[in-house]
Amino acid sequence: MTEGILAAVIATRPQAGRIRPARATAHRAGLIAIWTAFVLLMLFVAAYFVVSAVVADKLSHPARSKIAELPSQYGLAYEDVSFTSTDGTPLSGWYIDAPNNEGRVIVMMHGRDGIRDGYPAMPVAAAMVGAGYDVFAFDFRAHGLSGGERYSMGQWETRDVTAALDLVKARGATAIGAYASSMGGATELMAAVEHPEIKAVMADSAFANLPELLVTQMPEASGLPAFFNPGIFDMAKLLYGIDLWNNKPEEAVAKLGDRPLYFVHSEIDNQIPAQHTLDLYAAAQAAGNTNASYWIAPGEEHVRAYRNHPEEYVQRMLAFYDAYLK
Repeated sequence: MTEGILAAVIATRPQAGRIRPARATAHRAGLIAIWTAFVLLMLFVAAYFVVSAVVADKLSHPARSKIAELPSQYGLAYEDVSFTSTDGTPLSGWYIDAPNNEGRVIVMMHGRDGIRDGYPAMPVAAAMVGAGYDVFAFDFRAHGLSGGERYSMGQWETRDVTAALDLVKARGATAIGAYASSMGGATELMAAVEHPEIKAVMADSAFANLPELLVTQMPEASGLPAFFNPGIFDMAKLLYGIDLWNNKPEEAVAKLGDRPLYFVHSEIDNQIPAQHTLDLYAAAQAAGNTNASYWIAPGEEHVRAYRNHPEEYVQRMLAFYDAYLK
């Protein structure tokens, strides 16, 4: 009987030899799952930043436009000018002389993918010259006939503005204004912080805050979901030193004191919404600038206020410069 009880106890004892292999198998499966997830995560991260780097590279190369119009087609006397940005980048422009001018010069700047004669530069320049202002229109780096392969949406371009100002001052400018559109408008506002010699700034269709703008514009330009934006921004800064995160002209406006500022925008603009001009004006108002004003022109499209209202545009523009460039 004792032997029977002992056999029953042994029969009911856990069979360790049978359970241990199952536990080991489950443990190995868990480790494999963890490592697989880790590897997939690393591959995703690597792919994310590789794609971001490719897009950052692509977006830092603007499209080069060719000159389509010459100042002479508008009856303007001009000179081809070659000069050098403060970092050594070769630049190219036109110095357009106004008869009987006494040192009043307006530096004209274009937008992204633009060029010195990009619409409405030449008819606007003709109006300026007719009112007695010399005009210096030039191509930003990596645009038109200027050198360089990359651009930065304003950060590096402020160096080009510095070189342009040095050039017009060397030619005897005594009262300097700035006129620019789109990216050029943002650039001139940022450059004006370091250049009090710019006495009056007119910005047509400029952006106020590039990171906010690119929340919607970057996916359209790159074809990628918006969650790639931070990666693209970071790779642009890491690889090329382009700081898109801090490209905020509205912050520059807040540092311009009572500098005369005139903001213009078409009412409907699908590239840079008119709200950006309102934000720039609000930044000037918040800083106590009583010489800031704006015009939201009825009509559609980017940098098209002149096309939609040419006479009013010129009248408003010249009234602004005449009031402050004396």
